Order: sequence, then C-alpha cells, then structure tokens
Amino acid sequence: MHLRLNLVALSLLCIFTPMVYAEGEVLRLKLDRTFMNLPKGDEETPAFISAQRVEGQTENQVVASGEVEVRKRGQAIFADRVVYRQSSQELVADGAVRVEQNGIKMQGPYVKLNLDTNIGDMTKPVFHLAANNSRGSADILHMEGRQKYTVQNVAYTICPIGNDDWMLKASQLEIDNDRQIGVARNARVEFLGVPILYMPWMDFSLSDKRQSGFLGPVFGSTARSGSEVTLPYYWNIAPNRDATIAPRAMAKRGLMLNNEFRYIDKNYAGEAHLDVLPNDALTNSTRLRTSLKHTQNLGYGLSASTNFNYVSDHTYFRDLSNAVSNTSLTNLVREGVVSYGGSWWNAAARMQSYQTLQDPAAPVLEPYRRLPQITVGALRPLAGANVAFTGEFVNFSHPTAVNGRRLVMYPSISYPLITTPSFYVTPKFGVHHTYYALGDNNLAALPDATRTLPIVSWTAVWCWNAIGMWENGITYRRWNHALISYTFRTAIKTCCRISTQPRPTLTLPRCLLKTGFSVVIALVMPNM
Repeated sequence: MHLRLNLVALSLLCIFTPMVYAEGEVLRLKLDRTFMNLPKGDEETPAFISAQRVEGQTENQVVASGEVEVRKRGQAIFADRVVYRQSSQELVADGAVRVEQNGIKMQGPYVKLNLDTNIGDMTKPVFHLAANNSRGSADILHMEGRQKYTVQNVAYTICPIGNDDWMLKASQLEIDNDRQIGVARNARVEFLGVPILYMPWMDFSLSDKRQSGFLGPVFGSTARSGSEVTLPYYWNIAPNRDATIAPRAMAKRGLMLNNEFRYIDKNYAGEAHLDVLPNDALTNSTRLRTSLKHTQNLGYGLSASTNFNYVSDHTYFRDLSNAVSNTSLTNLVREGVVSYGGSWWNAAARMQSYQTLQDPAAPVLEPYRRLPQITVGALRPLAGANVAFTGEFVNFSHPTAVNGRRLVMYPSISYPLITTPSFYVTPKFGVHHTYYALGDNNLAALPDATRTLPIVSWTAVWCWNAIGMWENGITYRRWNHALISYTFRTAIKTCCRISTQPRPTLTLPRCLLKTGFSVVIALVMPNM
C-alpha cells in the first residue's frame, strides 16, 4: 500500500508539472545540503550517505567510497572515503575532506567526528568563517560541539583571498560561535610577514558586533613629552552607548587619562570627552580638556544642539595633542542652537562664543560673539507666485572692538511666466534691507547705518534631449540645458558691514552709491 501511494503521487507530479511550466516560470529550488529547514525537535535526525560505492562490512559499520556525501541536519561532510559506525555515530573520513556546519567550512586530509556530540578532530585544516568572512589554516582543529572550535598553531586573517598582508598567528585559537568571540594565546600580529605586536592573550569579535576589551597600544615620542605609550580600553556599555578609556604614560610629564563617551538614541545623540593630566611634571599644574557635542530632537519640528569646548591653558594642544592638526587650534567654539522646521517656514536661535588660545609670539584677535543670532526663513506659494522671506538679527559682542547689532530682511516674490517641460521663464523682485546699530567701544563715534537694495532678476531655461548612438550600437538619451539669467540691483545707500565668515568680524563703515547688473549665459551639457 505504501508503494502504491508513492506511485500515485509520482504520477500526479508528472501530470501537473507541464501545466505549471506552461502557466509561468518554473519554480527553481535550491538544494540545502545541511537540512537546516527540517523541523527542530528533541529527537536526533538520521544521517544520509551517498557515494559511488557503499557497503556494509558489519551490522553497524558502513564503508562508502568515491565522492562520498554525508548529510545530517545542519551539517554536510564530503570526502573520498568514509567509515561510519551507526551504533556510536562515529565517522572517520579521509581524502579531500570538507565539513560545512553552522557558518564554518573546514577542509583537510582527515577528520574523525561523532555526529551526535559533534566532537572530533581534523588534521591540517583550512577553514572559513562566514560570520566575519575570515579564514585561516592550522595544524589541527578540535571540534567541541557545533559552536565551539579550538585550532593549534593557527594563521588567521580577515583579508580577502589572495591578500595576506595582515595575519594573526597564535599557538592556540578558540572560536566560540555562541558568544561570537575568538580567543588567541601566544599571539603575534604580522604585517607583510613582519611581526609588529605580540600578546600572550587576546580576544576579538567574530562578527560586526562591538566587544569590550583592550585595543592595540599606541607608541610614540615627542620633544615636549618624551617617549610615551597609550593603552586604550573599549567598553561596550550598551548597543547605543560606549566609552573608550585610554591611559597615556609620558616619560617627561606623567600619567594622563583620556576618556571618550558616545551615545545615540532615537531622539538624541552625542559624544563627550574628558582628558586629565593630574600633575604635569614640567608645569607643576593640572592640565584639562573637556568637550561635549549633543543634538536633541524635541518633537513638533523643534530640535536643539550644543557644542562646548574647554582647555585649561593656552598651550594645552601644543604640549599634549598627538594630532598635528590640533596643535594649531586657536579658537574653541562654544554654542547652543534651538531650531524649528515647519512645512513652509523655519527659524533658529544661536548663542555663540569662543575660547581663544593665545601665543605670546603671535597674538590673534578674539572673534566676535553672537549673543544671540536669530534667523528666519519662509517660502510659500501664493496665487501662482512664490513668496519668500529671509531675515536675521545678530548682536555682535566683543570686549575691546566696536560692538554692533545687525538686522537683515529680504522679502522677495517670483512668478513663473512660462512653465513648459522644455522651457520656462521666471522673473523675481526683492528688497534686501540691512540696518546696523553700533554700541559699546565705538570710540570714533561712528553713526548707525541703513542699506536698502532692490533686486530685480529673471531667469530663462531651455531644456532639450539629444538622442544618439554609442560606437557599440547602444542608443542613449541625455538632457541639455541652456540658462540665461539677468540680475539688476541698485544700492540706495550702503554703510558698515559685519561679516560672519569664517568668524564674526565687524568692518568699519564705508558708504557709497552703487548700481550694477549681471548677465549669465550658460550651456550645460552632461558628461557622456
């Protein structure tokens, strides 16, 4: 009866298969050699053996030879010859042995393995870990279950095949797939065959997940601090928080502690630094650096951010920084910003100042503080036109230079006269108004100033596409643009100007009448 049902099922399969193929694309199936999709349960699954020749030498022993393939749930073994004892589930394979299980592939000349406990040994293995795309070779590989392996006299790398520039060599390497951790003993790191680091013990992550532990030490020497070594420790506090604690020993100055803390969440992110040298042996003082960068989403379009930096003295970076770019730092920004972004308008308020580091041999002028700066922008369609507004108020503050307040308002309106897909013309009219009010430290008694600048412009763009053919016969299409822009502006009166780039500065009044225009004609053709 069992055979009859199988024949019926096979007949139905043969009848309906052409019908399925006629109605659509044939269903392509992928062979799962490890039976990973079998239902998981407490009972052991059977082992399947296929080979060119299979014989039962005893009641419990099977010998297979010639392209042997042994499959069991989550496991596949390939070899030239296999001896399998059913009662003990022990398997001995030799000749081009390959084992695939749980994301690790192993190849070697010989393996002895218990299929139930997955305990066994492979000689001269070459292995590959899919978790981090790493690979290696060793003298012997010991399997202690399907998730844990130990290899002896191993060479291990994460470089792609054919590139062995970086190599980790160790007398023993433990691979724990459950914890995704590798532990190496008597390990050395080689670059292009040259040893550059030795560690009696080290562990590392087998995946992209972060892991707490010591990072590679940093050695160096400077004229100001002498020989030094830094040993960073990385602390994986949580999936969204981590810290790096880096003691730095300097021969001439003492022990410095560098600390970095990073965090990120759905509505906020930031990082904080605190570097302390408790007692500098050269200056007999405590040296300190701290900084904080934080951004916060307050909801309803509101957001806030802060950027605060501080050092204890003017020569901190010149004496203690290990980055060349930091030794020339002069102004450390301190600012807080609150901003709003709506559907058609936005605004921001900023408080900004600086800590200026002075060099007696080359003093610099302290930049202006913006206390506060308020900006507003808006853009909204109205009766077919686009009405825009840009505004800014800044209070420039300085302890010794002329103080001033600036108000800028720039309303404008543009109306597209022609809006076809290939050609459009848009005129625009606006008024740029600026008002300056001078305050403290105005020793020259400079007057307040106003500037009003009407601006009229129009822009015409013609777009067309060109169809051509490559040398290989493939047809292509590209868009070209011809742009003509005309701008006319008349300055009724211009006076003192306060620039905010690269840092807030105040330019003394220069009043003049000015009329000008500009015409731009451009043909834009994309690269082929």
